Amino acid sequence: MKTFVLFVILLLGGALFAQVAPNGGALMVNTPKGIFALRSGVLARIAPATLKVEKVMQIYGALPEPPAQGAAREAFQQYYAEVAKRNAPAILLVKDGDLLLVTGDIFARINQDTLKVEATANLKDPAETADPNQRGVRQEPAPGYLLVNTTLYLLRSKDILSVEITDGKLTRQPLPAQLQPVQPTFQGGGGRGPGGNAGGGGRN
Repeated sequence: MKTFVLFVILLLGGALFAQVAPNGGALMVNTPKGIFALRSGVLARIAPATLKVEKVMQIYGALPEPPAQGAAREAFQQYYAEVAKRNAPAILLVKDGDLLLVTGDIFARINQDTLKVEATANLKDPAETADPNQRGVRQEPAPGYLLVNTTLYLLRSKDILSVEITDGKLTRQPLPAQLQPVQPTFQGGGGRGPGGNAGGGGRN
């Protein structure tokens, strides 16, 4: 019985008050400090009674103006990269008087009163190299997560991380292939699809 009660306490103090958003989605959590909303890289505290926005923080700073018509291709690529960062899948958790935010390659612990960042970590693997065959901006999906006391565990595409939320100290281990997301394999030449018939041929 004591074990069950302890489990419930840990659950209530951990991931119960959490929200996960897919690409560009909005998140909202409620705390005694107010309603906190996250969308497109902007975090806001909202007064529940009046619905007035009390504080706003732009995680990536202000979004640059879109390039003018006829601008160089590189200018558009940079702009779309900025938009993609803000629309990355995100996780928002409540921990005591703070918010824990994971979006893209960023972890941040944010004070609910001031919306100031108290601790941060860069989740990007420093050994990762750009894929020359990839088009556009690589976007890490929302990771699996588990909060245990002051350690946040994140299961990402190719690695598992632990982040100390007090100071942002990070530990990383690569995942075996069996635990990485399954990638679809496309075969050309009219091959058979899953459960389908051979395609591509006409009637004789």
